Amino acid sequence: MTWERGGGQLRKPDIAGLMAPGMDAAANNRNDPPLGVYNGQASAGFWERELLDARYAGLQFLFYRTRLGRAFRAVSDDAGTAELMGIDNRKLYALALGIAMIFTALAGVLFGIRTIFAPSSGPIRLILAFEAVIIGGLGSMWGTLIGGMVLGIAQAIGASLDPTWQILAGHLAFLGILIVRPSGLFPRTRD
Repeated sequence: MTWERGGGQLRKPDIAGLMAPGMDAAANNRNDPPLGVYNGQASAGFWERELLDARYAGLQFLFYRTRLGRAFRAVSDDAGTAELMGIDNRKLYALALGIAMIFTALAGVLFGIRTIFAPSSGPIRLILAFEAVIIGGLGSMWGTLIGGMVLGIAQAIGASLDPTWQILAGHLAFLGILIVRPSGLFPRTRD
């Protein structure tokens, strides 16, 4: 919704004729942000969350319930032995790269919809992603999701205390978990 300048102040445009059936004129005067379900329609945040759940469930199914997933895990564990068993490592690496690029492009689009980003915003995102993987435990896809949630909650608590502590609180949570559980919360790989 755009704002118009009128009478020396900003005001919402009158969209009474453009409203969907069932919406009243009072809905035009609402100032609350669209969270979850808004006026009977799901907001972007709701669909992003549903898409995230679908992606995780799809990857979980692919990695742990299909022959392709078994091949991915075999090559990841020991590429030489997997090749002796008849798995073409080059084709599998190419397929894994293709799947990773699809998910990276989807994440980039959703990230671009959600926030402004610049070429200089990459390093902090990379550090946070690394911290989420380490907190969750190497090899654990669901652990990475939990690790990201831990970082987000820590940053929210830090920001509520003092806005300049937001990023610091996430890094301190990472270091605290790393000290208590060096292998992460839900590790799948063993030494």
